[in-house]
Amino acid sequence: MSVTTNLKRDKIDILLRIVEVAMEPAKKTHILYRANLNFYQLNRYINDLVSLGLIREVDVPFKGYVATEKGRQFLAMMKVNKDPGY
Repeated sequence: MSVTTNLKRDKIDILLRIVEVAMEPAKKTHILYRANLNFYQLNRYINDLVSLGLIREVDVPFKGYVATEKGRQFLAMMKVNKDPGY
């Protein structure tokens, strides 16, 4: 008998994970693996995050993405709201 769980992440959880990975410069493939996404999902979410100003593209030290100050604040705010601490 196998037990399967249907743990479905919502969009906010995925966006938070990407911003979390991008706290330091990260290549697309690194984000893809750490956020457990496929290529098409990754591109869609990265486009959303860039347009919201939560991450930005960088060329140094390599071509990738890094969280902006707004993204860092978003991550901190959402972590506090998701973990009420009681």
